[in-house]
Amino acid sequence: MSDSDGEQPAGDGKKKDFMYKVKAFKRRTMHAVAKTVSKVEVTKDEEYAVVHDKFLDVDARVQRIHKSVSDYRAALQNLATCGAALADDLLMVYETDDTLHPLAVAFKDAHDTLNEKVLPPLDSNYQREVLEGAGKVTDRFQHIKDDDARRSRYISDYDHYRHKYSTLQQSPKKEKLGESIRECEVKLNGASEKYHTMNERLTARLRTADKHKGTMFHEPLMALIRSEQAFFSQGCNEFDKLLQASLEKKYKQAVQGSAEELAREDAAAKVLHGSGG
Repeated sequence: MSDSDGEQPAGDGKKKDFMYKVKAFKRRTMHAVAKTVSKVEVTKDEEYAVVHDKFLDVDARVQRIHKSVSDYRAALQNLATCGAALADDLLMVYETDDTLHPLAVAFKDAHDTLNEKVLPPLDSNYQREVLEGAGKVTDRFQHIKDDDARRSRYISDYDHYRHKYSTLQQSPKKEKLGESIRECEVKLNGASEKYHTMNERLTARLRTADKHKGTMFHEPLMALIRSEQAFFSQGCNEFDKLLQASLEKKYKQAVQGSAEELAREDAAAKVLHGSGG
């Protein structure tokens, strides 16, 4: 990046010149004011405006996807955590129930397996392949937005020097302003090169971002599919075994017998309540 923006590439060992940044800020501010109070020609690029609008739409989707993959990870973790808490609570109420106590233990064991053996390696892969993958797309779009802001500054510089050069050329004292005109022309040429180079490069990047918005999520999507398949299939294996156990005749009989006993005791309590009233 050249000096007319007042910025230097990161890590090049150069410090930004404070006075230059102050002058650049003053120049751009004065130009912004001039645009509002006089007929200053403003550079416009309709092609850029179109692709930039498309980019903003894609960027909004990218931001939502990045948030969603993070929220989804948290939801899976919360699902496993809440399931384990539920299993612990159920086991407590079955402490004195010999009939279904083994099922409550098996239910807890299934959730322990999910939390301790299934989820940790999958979560690590999810973070590395899905979250970080989506993050790379977000970073890519942020770099484009940073360059768009830089392009705006380049336009301001370019239009400022165009206006200044035109003013000097039209001045009644033009013959005495030769040095100022030459100096302004040099700055105008530099600002023009910077703006047009940035504009062409950024326009191409915006088109690419729109054209390949799906391409950039190919790897995170594939990783997400693998992660979900592994989580639900491995978790399903544990609960399949638990379901089969719950269908055993002894448990069915225990559930039915306990329900009938509870119904009899409820009925007896109602009779006592009625006679006491």
